[in-house]
Amino acid sequence: MTRAVVVLALAVIASLAARTSRAGNDHTFPVGGRAAGMAGAYTAMAEEASVAWYNPAGLGFNERYSLDVSASAFFLQIVRIPELVRTTLPSGAHSDPFHVTSFQVVPTSLTYVYRIGTPSAEAAVAHSVSLSVFVPQSVKFSKSLTLDASEVEPRSGAPFDYHQKMHLQVERTVYHLGPSWGMRIGRSVAVGASLFATYSLETLRAGFNLDLRSSSGQNYFFVNNGDLSATEIGFEPVVGAQVRLAGERLRLGMTMRLPGFRFLRAAQGSWLEARALPAGQDNVYEEPSLDRTEWGLKMSSPFRTTVGAAWNEPGRFTVSADVDVVAPLRDSDAGVDDRFRVNGRAGCEFLLGPRHAISAGVFSDVAPERAISGFAESRIHFVGGTIAFSFLSPYDVTGSEKTDRITFSTTLGLKYAFGFGEVMGLELDPLAVSGDTQRLVAKPIRVHDVSAIIGSSLIF
Repeated sequence: MTRAVVVLALAVIASLAARTSRAGNDHTFPVGGRAAGMAGAYTAMAEEASVAWYNPAGLGFNERYSLDVSASAFFLQIVRIPELVRTTLPSGAHSDPFHVTSFQVVPTSLTYVYRIGTPSAEAAVAHSVSLSVFVPQSVKFSKSLTLDASEVEPRSGAPFDYHQKMHLQVERTVYHLGPSWGMRIGRSVAVGASLFATYSLETLRAGFNLDLRSSSGQNYFFVNNGDLSATEIGFEPVVGAQVRLAGERLRLGMTMRLPGFRFLRAAQGSWLEARALPAGQDNVYEEPSLDRTEWGLKMSSPFRTTVGAAWNEPGRFTVSADVDVVAPLRDSDAGVDDRFRVNGRAGCEFLLGPRHAISAGVFSDVAPERAISGFAESRIHFVGGTIAFSFLSPYDVTGSEKTDRITFSTTLGLKYAFGFGEVMGLELDPLAVSGDTQRLVAKPIRVHDVSAIIGSSLIF
């Protein structure tokens, strides 16, 4: 029994102590108000300040100052894994479903747009600049699995009590902060660029505790707990272009997110391993620590290009569609091995009057991971849709040199996404005489994401 349990403990340590890596899918939250209501199909659009995220060229068609706030994303995630860990004991196989329900409140975007000069239909060139903070990704969950059983050792016939507990807690948030610029050339062409500073913070807390208490006096326990955190700071350049044709009804856009680079990666944490051995042997207690800082430019995100087209009937409706193409990316140090992938988004907005509009859209979010190998790693594909309602409250202003009107815009809506794929689970056999005491096996996973879209804009 002793050898099998020791091997088991070391195997679980190796699985849980794997490097933390970034969250897989690209955009956890919808960004913006009206843009989010159209499922993010906004590469060819320019109707709100959050266009700085989708295509900075849209700022070139801006004609006013604006402050855009998606104050909060109320995000409910329901994860269903029928079986993440299966433990085989003399009485049979024991497993519990891994079901997690998490709720987050995350500020997703803040953008201020400043127009340069006075807009004019006759002007050959017009400029606008913006400063933005975006939070496109945030992941958070915590779960514990516990197994208590009274068993009989099949070889010796000695009864024993078995206790096993596994705990996983993961948190990761990504921020983009920086300026954007858009320039209109004539009435039909605009170009733009952004330079976002990127900051991500990821923490992993994991533990595996095992205890065997036998009537024969052979008692063992294992404690393996880790607390790791990783921080990355870098930058991501973005360039874009827009063209308006057919009396500005047909709108075409393209955005290129050039490869992002990190110049700082810092990791720190500690891992506790303790186990009791039989009489005559020394117990084991180790608490190694990690404190490493790496400087230097290294690619952190792949090249991505998005092309979009929209048709706008003034005062009536707008339909829009985007195709997103992402290049592969490999980074063995960060545990990243992403494949080439293509995603799509389509949305529409119908005006119900001068002050009200309803929008809807559909999207796909294909998992970037080429494969999964470590315990609890997952590969999940998402499909979903959005629906939102927007209303405008314009107020005339007199006696101001800056503006003649102030407009308050509010968007309320919902996003739903269904995720399906696989997660790497663990199968344990702590009393195995021969063969493996543990195996990593892919298990099915299902995810339901529900986000509240709450966006507000002040345009003046």
